[in-house]
Amino acid sequence: MWIRTARGVRLAGELHGDGDSVIVMAHGFCSDRRSRGRFDRLAKDFTGLGFSVLTFDFSGCGESEPDVVTVANEVEDLRAVIGHVRARGFRRVALHGHSLGGSVCLAAYDKDIRTMVLSGAATGPMRYTWSEYYSAEQLRELDETGFMRDGKHLLSRQTLEDFEERDQERLLGPVECPLLLIHGDGDEEERELLDRSRQATLPEGSRLAVVAGAGHSFTGYMDELSALACAWYQRHLR
Repeated sequence: MWIRTARGVRLAGELHGDGDSVIVMAHGFCSDRRSRGRFDRLAKDFTGLGFSVLTFDFSGCGESEPDVVTVANEVEDLRAVIGHVRARGFRRVALHGHSLGGSVCLAAYDKDIRTMVLSGAATGPMRYTWSEYYSAEQLRELDETGFMRDGKHLLSRQTLEDFEERDQERLLGPVECPLLLIHGDGDEEERELLDRSRQATLPEGSRLAVVAGAGHSFTGYMDELSALACAWYQRHLR
């Protein structure tokens, strides 16, 4: 299916299952609606419980139309998808976000969202040494033009600044639905994200769960992640 955003960009999406409640899934930075197979697995588990699931590619990612990858664009994308499922008649809507997709879920929140499950989500500012992720040529292109290519993805200065400009209080303050934050403790990135979440003031009824040994990708720990998420949605989305 195709979903058009307010700025006219078309997003590629898939609706799974035939339940009355829907879980909209938001992938991580420069990923796609399969999320390296994570979302395929979770969508199968969620539909097996009787939920519908909508997976989609953020603009500039996967099969969606090209655009600069920024948090602002992804928030608008997610709001368009939420509007789409409501237009299809879904009244019980939950979100599921991984990594940057978790931050986007929080930023796109409205009072009709029933609950969210966020894995490896950044709830506060994160600082990276970008030369460890991008080549000198890419960073020179960014400095000279304000943009750079990373494979098919178009990134801007704002793309990188978004990671450092994330304000935890502003991000979480408006959110009133119960959250399940799932983190691992198996690599440096995930431990830092876990520390950020431990500092957060969460809405009433929320929970922070730690999957011992899991890294940021949750590779090898999908059974534990799925079990936590499934139990949460069964409790909060029926």
